[in-house]
Amino acid sequence: MVAPGRHANIEAVRGVAILAVFGYHFIGFWRAAGGAARLSVAPHGLEGRVLLYGGTWGVSVFLIVSALGLVRAFERSHGLLDFYRRRLLRVFPLFWWIAVPLMALAFAAGRMPTDQLWKVPFWLTGTEILWPGRLWPVTAAWWFITLVVQLYLVFPLLVAFARRFGPVPLMGLALVVNLVSLTLAHHGDGVFGPGAGSFIGLAFVGSRLVEVAAGVSLGLLYWEWSAGRRPDAAAIATVACSTAAAYFALRLFNRQFVAQPWALVFVVAMLPGVVRAACSSRAMAPLLWVGAISYAFYLAHSLTMALLVQFLAARGVTSEPLALVASLVMALAVAAGFSYSYRALVVERRFFGYRALADVRR
Repeated sequence: MVAPGRHANIEAVRGVAILAVFGYHFIGFWRAAGGAARLSVAPHGLEGRVLLYGGTWGVSVFLIVSALGLVRAFERSHGLLDFYRRRLLRVFPLFWWIAVPLMALAFAAGRMPTDQLWKVPFWLTGTEILWPGRLWPVTAAWWFITLVVQLYLVFPLLVAFARRFGPVPLMGLALVVNLVSLTLAHHGDGVFGPGAGSFIGLAFVGSRLVEVAAGVSLGLLYWEWSAGRRPDAAAIATVACSTAAAYFALRLFNRQFVAQPWALVFVVAMLPGVVRAACSSRAMAPLLWVGAISYAFYLAHSLTMALLVQFLAARGVTSEPLALVASLVMALAVAAGFSYSYRALVVERRFFGYRALADVRR
């Protein structure tokens, strides 16, 4: 069942993307717990490539579909301040609801030393980008929060630019910014300080701007199409060609972008109305449910999985499928608990009398 105001195909996209990210992180934790030899799939085989590229592909899908959805949210907002207020209320209250208990759990489990506590204010506000380096006291997966905050800040400018100049200039601008950002990231140790390069390349919105621009361009077309307007074949072809050219240029610069074109292909393939109808069937209900709690799942899965894999490894469990299924079930259970408790205790009860939480929609 899809919540009002949601599109089944977009929820399905989120569900597939978060499961891909989960598989990628599982490989990392499983290998760390028992050594690289415990990875049973061949890294260069088809299965290994799918799993190892899952994280990159999944994040790209999230960025594209998030930008696509933000186009609609921006057009429905009552000015910039209303847009920013609604976006931040979608991100931070649930983030804090999950972060505080997980921080306590990480501290109790010895995964968060006391000399790292000074980083918490940066981490809780998504401002890690102001202090380059790895600033995630609990789990590295939360680098995505600082990227989302930056995306919200620049998003109105991207939409205005796309409407005024079109998708090709937007993609050209995004490509230039992307390449400059990645160049700075590759020389990050000299420009930003020790260890900063990988962080800037990962979490700075400039290094992911092609994906965001692709989502903006698709969103401007998709929501008009959903409203019943006839799709413009020339506009669709222009967006596709300009995005493909930008991805090809990035691929020459950085092998990391090998997965991004397929992320765009997947999102585009999932947009037609016939796919939306298919995604609304009962058979797709589990995937739609995962998509609906994907944000909570993303926030909770990494630490949950790390602790469970460490527990299983310490007790001699060597079955990778068993560890994978157990990690997935536990991560989904924890995410669902956080998500539903947040809605029941915070949103529906209008925590601290804050009515805005009950009114925010994507």
